[in-house]
Amino acid sequence: MYETHMARAARYAAVALVQRPSDGADGDALTVLHDDLALALAETAQLVTGLGVQPQETVRVSELASHPVKVMLNQLHAMAHPERPVEHREPPSERWAGRPESPAAVTDPRGAWKGLAVETFLARHALENDDRPLTNTRAWTVLADVAALAETLAVGKRDLFTHTGSGAEHSGRARAMLASLAVEAREVARLAAVGAGAADRAVPRTANARGVVTVPRSSCLPDAMENLARILNLEEASAPDLLAATRVLAQTSRAAAAVLNAAAATPQAGIPDHLRATAAALLVHSERLAEAVTTYQAKLGSISAGSPLLIAQAREIGAIAVPGLRSLAHRPAEAEAASPYLLHYAEVIAGVTDAVHANFTALDFRREILIRDRSEDAPHGWRRPSQADLAHLTAMLSQAAAAARTAPAPIRTRPTTPVPAATIATAGAVLDLQRALLHRQSKVRPHRPATSYTGIDYRPPPPQP
Repeated sequence: MYETHMARAARYAAVALVQRPSDGADGDALTVLHDDLALALAETAQLVTGLGVQPQETVRVSELASHPVKVMLNQLHAMAHPERPVEHREPPSERWAGRPESPAAVTDPRGAWKGLAVETFLARHALENDDRPLTNTRAWTVLADVAALAETLAVGKRDLFTHTGSGAEHSGRARAMLASLAVEAREVARLAAVGAGAADRAVPRTANARGVVTVPRSSCLPDAMENLARILNLEEASAPDLLAATRVLAQTSRAAAAVLNAAAATPQAGIPDHLRATAAALLVHSERLAEAVTTYQAKLGSISAGSPLLIAQAREIGAIAVPGLRSLAHRPAEAEAASPYLLHYAEVIAGVTDAVHANFTALDFRREILIRDRSEDAPHGWRRPSQADLAHLTAMLSQAAAAARTAPAPIRTRPTTPVPAATIATAGAVLDLQRALLHRQSKVRPHRPATSYTGIDYRPPPPQP
């Protein structure tokens, strides 16, 4: 079972954090075990995300924040396939033989890393053969486990470089890769903490190489909207860019409202009143945004460079998702099938609207908005706006977000069976490992955990006499 093996792997990792490498021979064996662990982690991450491994692909600096899982996966794969001959290595059955029976029985670094590598491979195998559906919550939980072990790997390999490594592995490039892996692992763990609490969907979706989430079907619309909000929080969009995004939001909400009304009219609709109330909220949201766009689309300009990424994501939604939704409105059965995804869209759209509002406010604060003026007071046809000039725009955006929040609360399915004890044990083991990693970030090497594992309480070692 995945949870059982991952809990044991986390405990082996906690022990590995406090084991210091000793001599050169031990270092050679640890290097091979590190490669094994990196391969197991890369395969596990690939299993739950479906991302292709492309270690040679360069991710642009502007896209790093959108690809932490992808960057971590590529770095793990690069570590698992080092540029050195492997013909003389022992087969796995030999180099994994003699591993400790439990984390408490570990006596040397090689035993700790051997147990960690084996349990991680067993966890990956159990996950691959698990018949349970891979929900969004479970996928993010697995990614959190992988991120904790990946950061442990980066710390352990850095210790190996410090104490026993030799040659090119001491180069700045190798150390930089380990530092990058640790940073990306922490970012994935942070995202997993947020993603694990989201509504259950299939798997965490990742943007393509351009940073755009494609919308081939309605099930991808919530992910595209969340990516649009992420872009709004990261990029510095211009006023025309924000108006274009606002127009797309208005069109999407209007089309989604039509689909939800069509779904509510079908005989098999189980929650017609819920669908109609959500459609009414989205329709008001659309009207407020449309009024803002109609009033200001010919008035506003900006001296900021703009965001091509924002335009690309908005264009994907407006050109692909909106026509698809309009066609669904004439097919009631398919509209009813798509209604769960549109209900989730109604949950996220208020946050996207708030992000647009915040960007307009930031542009005005930086005095990068211009308003068209044909009077003699503006010889170039443009002037800085006053507070009154943007009052109606601010009001419409605020009312649109408030209207979206009037949609009925989402209907959640509640589990009827208790959470397995193994799942609770896994969460506790990984949380303890994350605490240990936090202490290592502050350059404090913890004491070895007690042999009876009831949790880890790390304290700085006593000063040497």
